[in-house]
Amino acid sequence: MNTDQITGKIEQTVGKVKEAAGEAFNNESLANSGAADQIKGQVKETWGKVKDTAAEYRDTARANGANAQAEGHENAANLRDRVVAGTANLKDKVTNKLDELKEEQRERRP
Repeated sequence: MNTDQITGKIEQTVGKVKEAAGEAFNNESLANSGAADQIKGQVKETWGKVKDTAAEYRDTARANGANAQAEGHENAANLRDRVVAGTANLKDKVTNKLDELKEEQRERRP
């Protein structure tokens, strides 16, 4: 576990506390800030996991010697492509869900 994962988990916990406090005191701004902190913490924790995975790829290439260097570079490029594609897919899913929620609210208006 690296520092990004640890600080990400801390930010998530702080965000949960802020959100709960905001809800308890009917403070939408504080509750929203807490939700944002949770999202940022989740992203930071995930980035830490990406870095750990990349380090595993690097360590494997080093352990396998010079002949594996080209394969290591190819694996690293493959990892980057997969992470970027997965992130784009997740962004699209979140965007679609938010669009659905906005449309529901528009339909509820008189």
